[in-house]
Amino acid sequence: MSSGLSMASINKIKELAESHEYSLAAPILDSQDLEKSYNPQFLRLCGEIYENVGRLTDARQLYVKAHILAPEATRIIFSLMDYYLKV
Repeated sequence: MSSGLSMASINKIKELAESHEYSLAAPILDSQDLEKSYNPQFLRLCGEIYENVGRLTDARQLYVKAHILAPEATRIIFSLMDYYLKV
């Protein structure tokens, strides 16, 4: 894991997630220190990536962290509810 978050990596992760290439985004995501991220929408996106590659525990952890950072964000609430319905 790197010592922080790389803007180039964040942009690449967003780009891959947008094109639904989750299996390519997950290894890049693993190289980032997500504990340093305070952007709840980015954390939600990371949770979505992990959920789509089958890493459900990691996905839940990120969805919950995103919800703690932005409890009123409806998109995060929807992602969390959708996750629990799938599980």
